[in-house]
Amino acid sequence: MSIPLVSNVGFTEITQSLVDGNSGVLNDIAGTAKSKLPVQIFKLTEAISGNLTLDDDSAHKKIILDTNGYNITNSTGSPLTTNSSTTLELKGSGNIQSTLKTFTVTGSGEGTTTIDNTNNSTIARISDPSYPATNVSGGYSPGFGTGSPNSSSIFVIADGQTQGPNGYGSAWRLRVPSGQTWKVGSDVLTAGTTLNSSQNNTAIGASSGFNKITSFSVTVNDTPNPGDNTTSFPASGWSSGFSGNSYMYEIRRANLGNNEFNALIYNTNNGRWEARRESGNLEYHFNGRRGNTPPPQLITVNINLENDRRTFTFTNNLSISCLLYGSDPYTDVTVDSGNTAVETIDGTDASFNITGAISGENESNQPYSLLSVNDGTGSIATTNYTGILSARAF
Repeated sequence: MSIPLVSNVGFTEITQSLVDGNSGVLNDIAGTAKSKLPVQIFKLTEAISGNLTLDDDSAHKKIILDTNGYNITNSTGSPLTTNSSTTLELKGSGNIQSTLKTFTVTGSGEGTTTIDNTNNSTIARISDPSYPATNVSGGYSPGFGTGSPNSSSIFVIADGQTQGPNGYGSAWRLRVPSGQTWKVGSDVLTAGTTLNSSQNNTAIGASSGFNKITSFSVTVNDTPNPGDNTTSFPASGWSSGFSGNSYMYEIRRANLGNNEFNALIYNTNNGRWEARRESGNLEYHFNGRRGNTPPPQLITVNINLENDRRTFTFTNNLSISCLLYGSDPYTDVTVDSGNTAVETIDGTDASFNITGAISGENESNQPYSLLSVNDGTGSIATTNYTGILSARAF
């Protein structure tokens, strides 16, 4: 209900229905004629939920909003938006508060997202793989018959040493299998990479009794029947001193008769498995049995295998702490002002769905909100106001 005009003063009573019918714009609620008067007094006659907006009007010289003991609350935004160049003077004991205390941010992919209404708090996502020690097994492929190692073999002929019967080669190193990434020392090696000398030594623990190898075998026979393979790696490691060289570790010897033999050794100087004859030369005595000219056959090695992982970092730029929840990726995590919360998730999924919440009040007993009481360009005065305003959390 409108109050009759008195001189140059426009009185307007505010109800929820008037707010809803005029989008909360006080100028429109007052009406065209009344809104042009120099003094504007708006008086609440019931509690208001939502936003009251005051547009700028050069005719206004004094503006009063009397809460009249009723509250103005907005759960999704600011309760006031004054864009008037004339200060809006608050009066009465009704509280004026934004009750927005939660924020939600969702997305996917790597990058950094700035979160609305949080003083530019951010959530950053990066690929952050880990390299846990994992037993990786592989073999010399083909496992039987003739031929050099094919693309599925964990072994590859090293340094061009392709001689030997049927192309088996005479020196071998490890190759990172398809679909895997290894970390050897400080080196990250992708699938298909042949290890160099130093990397091969590191990968199998050659300087520590080959302690990275958990099993190893070579072919004894050249037919794929049970019992053809024998485990050749003792718990104490292989024996050094082959052909009088302390850096050559003998793995297996195949006696060929006539005081001749072929041996499979590991050479720590060259960082590779090698085929040696009884003279110690890097070569075979040629013969028709693969088991007597053996390449390394099967191996299980404890390697630092890449594990896909994503790291999420929330940075709290609010002036108070907030609680993160939703389990994607944070579950009931409190983050103090100016601090970060880091969560690491296995896998390649960089999607997130985070809800944050604030609570509490400041030293003046004003409850915290994520928004200002007034989100307009104009100012408000509280000299004659006894209610409680909400306080923005930054």
